[in-house]
This record gives sequence, C-alpha cells and structure tokens, in this order.
Amino acid sequence: MQRKGVSNVLSVEVLATEVELVAALRGVADWSSYIDLAYAWASSGEGTANHWKALPLGKVRRAILGVHFNRTEPFVLRQLHALRVLRVIHQAGGVFHPKLLVASNGSTTRIVIGSSNFTSGGFGENTEVNLMLAGPQGNEVIRSLVNVFDEAWGAGVEPDDSWLARYERAYRDASQLQHPAVPGLPPLERPIPLQPMAASHGSQHTNQPPSKPNGRERVEGAPPESHVDLNVVYEILLTIVRTKDTITYQELSDAYFVRADVRVERRRWGTPLGQVSRRCTEHALPPISSIVVSETDKMPGDGYWGIPGAPRKKDWNAWDVVCRQVYAATWPTELP
Repeated sequence: MQRKGVSNVLSVEVLATEVELVAALRGVADWSSYIDLAYAWASSGEGTANHWKALPLGKVRRAILGVHFNRTEPFVLRQLHALRVLRVIHQAGGVFHPKLLVASNGSTTRIVIGSSNFTSGGFGENTEVNLMLAGPQGNEVIRSLVNVFDEAWGAGVEPDDSWLARYERAYRDASQLQHPAVPGLPPLERPIPLQPMAASHGSQHTNQPPSKPNGRERVEGAPPESHVDLNVVYEILLTIVRTKDTITYQELSDAYFVRADVRVERRRWGTPLGQVSRRCTEHALPPISSIVVSETDKMPGDGYWGIPGAPRKKDWNAWDVVCRQVYAATWPTELP
C-alpha cells in the first residue's frame, strides 16, 4: 500500500510492506549522496540480508546503534567500525530505541522513520509500518528529525577493538543467556535528554502464593491489562546471575518491556519478585531477587528484607552473603 500527500513542501509515503520498505531503501541508496543511520538494533545475516545488501556502505556518513541486550549483530558493528562511521550507545534509564534513516542529496533530504529496526526482521518477516518523508533541508519537520539524529550522535561512544571483542563474546552468549550483560562503555559526556521514570525503591515483597500455575501474575495496583510473567522475570534474573552482577529495578522494567511488551513500573516489582524468590526457596534455592537493587543505594528495596532466605533487616554484609549464595547456586533453566 502506498499513499502520498503533500503538506507544505513535505511529501509523505507510507511503507506498509516488506517490498515497499526494501524498495524505498534501494531508491534512497541510489539517489543519496550520504546516509545517516540511528537504530536501536541492526543485523545483516552476516552480510546476506536484502536490506543490508541494499545499503551502500560507502555512502554511510554516520551510524549510531543501540546495543541493549546484545541484539545488534557484531558483523554490522565491525563493518561500520572499519569505516570509522560507528558510534554505539547503551543508555541508562530506558532503552535507546529510535528507527531513523536520514539521506541527503544537495538541498533535499529523504527520511525513513517508523517501527522497523535495521534488522532482517524489521525489513523482512515482521509486520511493520514506516514513512518516507522527502523535502528541502529547511523544512521544519526535516530539520527537527535531523536534530534528533544529531543529538543521538553526540551522545554515542566510538567503540574500540577491545570493546568490540567483548561485545562479540556477549553476543555469542546470548544464544544461551537471554540477555547477558552488555560490556560497559565509557561515561557519556552529553547523554540523550530523555525523561526516565522517577526513581524509587522496590515495593514491598509478599509471600502470597501465585494464583496461576503458568507463572503469569497480576501486578497488584497495576492497570487491568498489565500482568507479569514470572517465567520471563526468572529468565532475566538468571541471565544476570550468570554474569555475577546486579540489576536495578529500572533495568528490570526495561528488560521485561523488551521481552514481554508490557511496561511494569519499577515501584511495582515487589510482589512478582517476592513470588519468584518464594518459588526458589521452596526448592532449596536462595532468593534470586537478591540481585535486584535500587538505583540509589545499590541494595534491594525495603520489601526484600525479611522474605524467606533473605536477611531479616537491611544489612550489607548479610545481603552480600546471600548474593554469593545466589551466584554459587546451580540454577534450573526454568522457574522452579
């Protein structure tokens, strides 16, 4: 389906199918003098995917890519890094999630924006909707989107070979670990001005048994459509356990949103985390929720203390002992 319209001097084309999207990419590639890319994730099928083959690497001027959950393919990073056009970002407090391609030729700019990541799924089997905008560089909409890209580029970090090697290892681990920890990047001097949710400690854990045997629980106090799948929560925590690290309540919310497409506010993790840990302690395992910590003091929220297997009161040394037990335990691949 293609629909075209003109508003001021901006043309808009709807790209609602894989054929339309790839054709638009090829047209932009042939027409443009240079291309800028800003995507949450990118893949190429090791250079074999249609969208990747349609991209003229010699015309890529700048590429800023997200690496949350190690989903961007190392082949893509290596190719762009070799051209010295790559920056990456692992944003704190949320996920770097744009899908923006900016191409220019003379005084005219074309922009592809929408739901598609620069991945085989985004340009292939997924159901996606995108727009191609075309107009002069002075058009207000064009100018605003170019500014969005420039801000993202300014917040990115140019990776070195050492980081790329560590990322490749983490990416390989992703076949076994659902979301291995992303290798740390240098601090950003100018972070993207996003508005994360207000900080808070975890809410009170409870010892109420799960109401459904399949692991999906209603979050107390959340909207009716919001449910927490305890199996997904366990998989995320198990990934962090294997790296012997901790995860904040906000990071847990972000990871759960990517996996389950449901946003759980960070202050509402008390009940589901308590339920996951209760399932663990019932099978002679330590409380896995011990590794979920507040963004402020890097310790569990108030509701953690006193649940089965956890210290009865807030005590760093006692908590550290439990964390060591968590890291040393032999964990099943599925929620007990």
